[in-house]
Amino acid sequence: AVVFPADPASIGTKKFVGWTQSEIETPTDNAPTFVSSATMGTEDLNFYAVYAKKTEVPVTWNKVTTLAGITEGTYVLVSEKTANTYKYMPNTESSGSNPTLGGGITINNDVLTNEVTDEMLWSLVSTGTTNEYYIRPYGNTKIGLGTTNSTGANIRISSSYKDTKWTIAANEKANWQIKNNNTTEMYLAVYADDAVIVQDCS
Repeated sequence: AVVFPADPASIGTKKFVGWTQSEIETPTDNAPTFVSSATMGTEDLNFYAVYAKKTEVPVTWNKVTTLAGITEGTYVLVSEKTANTYKYMPNTESSGSNPTLGGGITINNDVLTNEVTDEMLWSLVSTGTTNEYYIRPYGNTKIGLGTTNSTGANIRISSSYKDTKWTIAANEKANWQIKNNNTTEMYLAVYADDAVIVQDCS
């Protein structure tokens, strides 16, 4: 079996993305065929380290703890604080599903200490009404954050994310929360006073 070396370091702004057996002569948008394992035959094998540009999400975040701090932008919706670890609401659930909080993100002195992935990101798009937003998965214009008929939320696939509107609202039990604009019963989440619902990473 071929033993691949440790992933190479970045080159400038380009990051290592995988090994391939085909040399790439010029920059390309076409994904090569990556290999993660191989077996030696009777002849030498050549493998090439592939580097690519990768959009980075800033690692320094601002905690949003007041209504005034919420603006149109890109966020991670987080919950369940335990020793500075928050679970995030993924944006990749299927239509009509009640999202299961995923993984854990660690916050230390307002700095996120682990990698942010696209599935963690949500975009808040202003409806033009104060504190009211369309909430959709980052980069997606067809899927919106919907609601169940009780406390909670689901991922709604429709003709437009604008089918769902949400209001950021204060509550006596928490700093603030996100609720459906048509009712006070359908919350995305309710948090303790010291919790962070979203963090701006735009």
